[in-house]
Amino acid sequence: MCSSISSCFGSLGQCDYATANAFMDAYAGYRNRLAAAGERSGNTMSISWPLWKRGGMRIDDELVEMHRTNSGLEPMESNVGIQTLYHCTAQAVDHVLVTYGATDKIRNKLMGITQPVISKEKQEVFDIQKKSAISHSNNNKIAEKTIDYIKGLFAEVSEFPLDGINVHQSLENYGINSIMVIKLTAALEKDFGPLSKTLFFEFQSLAELGDYFINSHRARLLQLFGIENVVASKITREEHSLANAPTDNDLSYDNPIRINDFDKLNESSEKAGNLKDDIVIVGLAGRYAKSTNMKEFWRNLCEGKSCITEIPKLRWDNELYFDQNKSAPGKIYSKWGGFLDGVDEFDPLFFNISPREAEFMDPQERLFLQCACETLEDAGYTRDSLGLNTADGADFTVGVYVGVMYEEYQLYGVEETIKGRPMALSGNPSSVANRVSYFCNFGGPSLAVDSMCSSSLTAIHLACMGIRNADCDFALAGGVNVSVHYNKYLMLSQGNFLSSKGRCESFGSGGDGYVPGEGVGAILLKRYSKAIEDRDHIYGIIRASAINHGGKSNGYSVPNPKAQSKVIELALKRAGVNPRELSYLEAHGTGTSLGDPIEISALNKVFRNFTKDNQFCAIGSVKSNIGHCESAAGIAGISKVLLQI
Repeated sequence: MCSSISSCFGSLGQCDYATANAFMDAYAGYRNRLAAAGERSGNTMSISWPLWKRGGMRIDDELVEMHRTNSGLEPMESNVGIQTLYHCTAQAVDHVLVTYGATDKIRNKLMGITQPVISKEKQEVFDIQKKSAISHSNNNKIAEKTIDYIKGLFAEVSEFPLDGINVHQSLENYGINSIMVIKLTAALEKDFGPLSKTLFFEFQSLAELGDYFINSHRARLLQLFGIENVVASKITREEHSLANAPTDNDLSYDNPIRINDFDKLNESSEKAGNLKDDIVIVGLAGRYAKSTNMKEFWRNLCEGKSCITEIPKLRWDNELYFDQNKSAPGKIYSKWGGFLDGVDEFDPLFFNISPREAEFMDPQERLFLQCACETLEDAGYTRDSLGLNTADGADFTVGVYVGVMYEEYQLYGVEETIKGRPMALSGNPSSVANRVSYFCNFGGPSLAVDSMCSSSLTAIHLACMGIRNADCDFALAGGVNVSVHYNKYLMLSQGNFLSSKGRCESFGSGGDGYVPGEGVGAILLKRYSKAIEDRDHIYGIIRASAINHGGKSNGYSVPNPKAQSKVIELALKRAGVNPRELSYLEAHGTGTSLGDPIEISALNKVFRNFTKDNQFCAIGSVKSNIGHCESAAGIAGISKVLLQI
C-alpha cells in the first residue's frame, strides 16, 4: 500500500489525508497479524512515501524550498523510488517510512532535535543589546526598513501587487489562510529562526507585525539591514536581564522583563496583607457528569476518570441524526458528551411549585434552583436567615448571578405545536436567576448572564463587583448547562466545533474540537472581613478579577492572544500577584488545535513580562474529565481549584 510521510510527520491543513494514511499503516500490521493466525493469506506492507519529483501529487517551488529548509526533505527522483520499492518489499516488516534529502536534517527532525539557528551570531547580537542604543534617526530607519521588508515578503507570498498593500489594513482583507500563514512564517524563520506559529493570529495587520519585530527582534533587524550607526549607552536593567537570559534557539525574548511593572507588583503584594476588602467563597455546590455532588466530583478527578459517554436515549435518539461523515448535511458527526444523571428529577412541592408548572420549566432553571439551595446549606445559611424581612431582624441583601447560554427546551414546544398539539415551553434565561431570588426572598440584583463559554466566570466577576459596590452583602453566583435538544449538536456540527474522537484533549496533540458537557454549580460570596466576623468556613479568596473582549481578530471564532494577555495581566496587577508565585493554573483548554496554542501563547506573554523561569506552574483543564460545560465551564474549573486547595 502506498502511504505518505504525512502519516508520521503530520500535515497542517490536511488532517484527513494524514489520518487516512496513518490508517493504512496500522491496517498493514493488523492484516499481517490475521495472516499469522491463519485468517488471511500473503504479506502486507504499507510504505510511507515522500513526494516524488515527477509524481502525480506536486507542490510549488516555494513549498519545496520550505520543506528543504525546515526538515531537509526533497522530492524524490523516480529511479531512486523504484529501487527503494524493491528494497522495501524485501523486508519482513509491516510499515516502512521513506525519506529523501539531507540525511542529518531529516534524522534530527525524526528525533525531535532542533538545530541552533544563527548560533554563530548570538554573541554578537547580545553585544549589540548590551552596548548599544539606537539613535532617533535609526529608530525611524529601522521602522521604515522593517515595514518594507515585511510588505515585500507578504507581496511575494500572497501574490498581491506591492503598491496595492496597505500595511494598516486587516490581514483578513487579503484573504489570509492557513497555507499563507505557513509560507509567511517559514519565510520569516529563514532570517529570524524559530518563531511562534500563532504570529499571524496575534497581529491583525502588517504594521502591528512590524512593531512586534522592532520590539522583540531589534538586534537581528540591525544585522539584517546593515544599520551600523549606533550610540553607546549605559546598560539598563532591562537590557542586562535580556543579555543574561538563558540560551535559546530563538534570539528574541518576547516581552522582556518590565522592571517598573515588576517593582509595582512587589509593592502591591506587600500591601496585600490587608484582605478585608477581598471577596471570599463560603459555600460551594455542584453537579457534573457522573458526579451528583462535590465529593463524587473530587473522587472522579483524583482517579483521572473520563466521564464522557454516548448521548443517552433519554435526551434524543442519536441514531436518527448520527453520521461520522462531517460533511453529511443535516447530520451530527459526534455522539458523545458529559451528561448529568436525573435532570428530569425535581420535587416541585418542596419549592412551592405546582407539578404542572414544573413540567413547563426549563430543566436548567430547576437544576440551578436545587444547586442554589444546596450552596446555602453548604455555607451554613438558610433562605430565612438571608431573605428580606428576616425574623431575626437582620438586613441582608443577596444578589443572584447565573451564567446560562442555551435556550433550547422551548424547541420541544415548537415540535408539539407543528404536530397539532399547541404548547409553549419556557425558554427565558432571566427566569433561572429570578426563580432563585423569588424562592429565597432575596432582594439584591438578579441577573442571567450570557457571554458564551465565559458566562459563569462573567457572572462571578459581576457578583464580586456587586459586593464591592455595596449592591449586595452576599452573592450567589455560578452557571448551568444542559443539552436537552439535538439542535445544539447539529449547530455545533455545522461549525465543526465538535471533537470527532469523543474527547476534550486539553493541550494535547491532534485535538480537533470539544465534547459538550452538562453541569451546574454555584458559590456563595461575601467580604473577607464579614466572613471572619461571622466565623464562616472559607474555601478560597478571590483577590481580583478582570474582563474584556477580543475585539476584531482574524476570524469571528478565532481567539485574540493579545486581548487574552491583557485581561490576565490586568487581573494579576489588581491582585498584586507576581505570576512567579503561581503553582497551578486552571485553564480554558478546550482541546482545539487553534484555541489551545493561542491560550498558551497568551499566558507565556504575561509570564515573560515578570520572570524568565520555566516549568514552575502546572496547568490543567477539567474539560478533559467532564467535557466542556459551556455556560457552566468557569464554575466547574473554579470548583476543581477549590477542591484541590
